Amino acid sequence: MTANKILNSLYKVTKQVIKGLTLKERTEAVAKLCVEELNLKLCWIGKKQKDGSVSVFVQYPPEHPHPGKIKVRWDESEYGSGPTGKAIRFKTY
Repeated sequence: MTANKILNSLYKVTKQVIKGLTLKERTEAVAKLCVEELNLKLCWIGKKQKDGSVSVFVQYPPEHPHPGKIKVRWDESEYGSGPTGKAIRFKTY
C-alpha cells in the first residue's frame, strides 16, 4: 500500500470518527494535539465576535493563564493589528 493511499484511508476514517463530535470537542482535540505533538506550551483557538473582539473558544492546557490575559481584536483598533486580527479581516484563515 502506498503512503498516499494510507493517508487517504486515514483521512476517511478520521472524517467518520469526528462526525459525532461537536465543534468544541473537535477544536479541543486539535489544540491538545498541537501541544502534545508539536511540543508547544500552549494552543488557543479564538472565536470572532460581532463587536470586533476575539474570544478564546478553546485552549490547551486549560489551566494556562496566558489566554485570559491577552486582548485580541479583529477590527481596526491597535489590538486588531496582530496576526489574528489581520487573518480574520483579510479572510486568510
